[in-house]
Amino acid sequence: MKVYKLKEESIPLYVNKVNGLVGKIIAFALIIAVLVMLLPLIMTKNMEMLSIYGASMLFTGLVVAGIYHNNKKFSKLCAENLEVIITADSITRKIDMENETRMNFFHKFSFNGAKHTAGFYTQIPFNNIKSIETKNGDIWVKAKNFNMLNGQNMLVISQYLHDFDELEKLTNELKKTL
Repeated sequence: MKVYKLKEESIPLYVNKVNGLVGKIIAFALIIAVLVMLLPLIMTKNMEMLSIYGASMLFTGLVVAGIYHNNKKFSKLCAENLEVIITADSITRKIDMENETRMNFFHKFSFNGAKHTAGFYTQIPFNNIKSIETKNGDIWVKAKNFNMLNGQNMLVISQYLHDFDELEKLTNELKKTL
C-alpha cells in the first residue's frame, strides 16, 4: 500500500484550480441577476426602488463573498487532508477530516452533509476500471458503473501530488489492461 498526498507548495494551486470554476459561476450568476432586475427599474426611473434594490444587491454580494471565502478555506483544509491510496487491487481517493480541529461550524456542516459523497471517498478496484483519461494535467479514473450525474465511481488524481510521475506510470500500465 502506498499513500500519496499533495505537495505542500502546490496546495494553493490546487485550491485555486478547484475554486476557479465556482468563482466564475458565482460572478456570472450575480451579473445576470443584476441585469435582469436592474433593467426594468432603470426604464421606469423609480429611484426609490432603485436604491432599495441597490442596497439588497450589496447585501447579497457581501453574503455571497463571505460564503465563497469560507469555501476557499474549506477547500484548503480538504487539500491538506487529501490522500490517494494504491493497494494491490484498488485505487482510493479520500479526504478524511473527521479529526480536523481547524474546521469552523460551516465547514463541519458542509463536511457532515457531504462526507459520504464521491468527492470525499471513492474506491475503485482495478478490475472495475472502465477508463483512464488525462484532462488538464490530472488523471481521471472512471469505474464501469460510473454515474455522470453525481460523479459516483469516478476519482480525479491531481497533478499536484507527490510522486505524480509514479502514479502516471501505474495508470498507464492499467490502461493497457483495459
